[in-house]
This record gives sequence, C-alpha cells and structure tokens, in this order.
Amino acid sequence: MAPLSKKEIRSKVQESVSQALEKLDITKASKKTQKVVKQTSKRLTSALQKELKKIYKKSKKAESIKSVKPKKAEKAKGSKKAVEPVVVEETKVAS
Repeated sequence: MAPLSKKEIRSKVQESVSQALEKLDITKASKKTQKVVKQTSKRLTSALQKELKKIYKKSKKAESIKSVKPKKAEKAKGSKKAVEPVVVEETKVAS
C-alpha cells in the first residue's frame, strides 16, 4: 500500500462530492456551494491523510517485524547467560 498525497485525496473527494451534487440534479453549483465543497474537502482530506498515515506506518512496522532475519534473533537469544535451575532437597523431620 503506497501512501497517497493530499492533492490526490483532495481531487478524489472533490470528484465524489461533485458526483453527489449531480445526483441531486444540481448541474451548476453556486459560488457559496463551491466554497463549502472546497472547505469540506480540505478538512476531510487532512483527516483521511492522518488516518492513512497511521495505517501505512502500522503495515510497514508489521512488515519489518516479519522480515527480521533469524540469525540476528538467534544471536540475541544466545547472548543471555544460561541460568541453571536450583534444586532444593526436602528433609524429613522425625516425630
């Protein structure tokens, strides 16, 4: 999944809003409507950009975790000191 630029997202949002206006039989929007469409598309674009960035980072992080080389992981595990278990002997008390 490649990250999308704000410009690409904004153009797609504006296209979808213009299609919605066409379905409402508004062929030519007034200046005020165009201004509102532009403002809302900017707001929606910034929110979408933030969410997509989070998703992209998560997927990239998950991918990098999967691609860790096993040799490095083995060295990290092998560098720990070996701890021997302690055996405690039970003694019986004469009664």
